[in-house]
Amino acid sequence: MNNPEREEFPESNDPPFDLSNPHGWIQWKGTHVCIDMTCECGEVGHYDGDFLYYFKCSKCSQVYQVGAYIKLYPLEFEPKGTKMGGDDD
Repeated sequence: MNNPEREEFPESNDPPFDLSNPHGWIQWKGTHVCIDMTCECGEVGHYDGDFLYYFKCSKCSQVYQVGAYIKLYPLEFEPKGTKMGGDDD
């Protein structure tokens, strides 16, 4: 379900890196998130709560839309609790 107060900016959902590398895409559903975000100016912000669609830097006031793409980093081992693609748990 879309948040009626949330504006969509499709260009901001463009991947910030080369998609030929391992990657994932998050379908934001407005659930709880705990995240550290680093602005271009170097300021680090933190958010712990629900419905994070936008982030405003406390230092330079730059506003960002929170994107859906994430990088995946290959490992040399399989940690306990690893999920297989297609698992819905």
